[in-house]
Amino acid sequence: MRGARFGARPAGDGAAGAASRRGRFTAFPYIGEFGCSDVEFCRALLLEEQVAIIPGSAFGPGGAGYARICYAAEHAKIEEALRRMARFLARLRTERE
Repeated sequence: MRGARFGARPAGDGAAGAASRRGRFTAFPYIGEFGCSDVEFCRALLLEEQVAIIPGSAFGPGGAGYARICYAAEHAKIEEALRRMARFLARLRTERE
């Protein structure tokens, strides 16, 4: 059911393409809309919110613009990471306006 939490997020919150599948503990959302590379995005999220996700380009050129998010953790940790990610995405959107 952990994946349902990611899959239930509306596309407008930056989780487009993050629909989960049964038995998986990862999501691979598109993050290219934020005007930076996937590496820059993941690095900024780590430095600003202490949430570690993997740039999609680490899995090959087809992964550029995506990020791999692992949600094999305690529910409370997942919820906290989602709060931090939402805060980060809100800042990115504000900066783009």
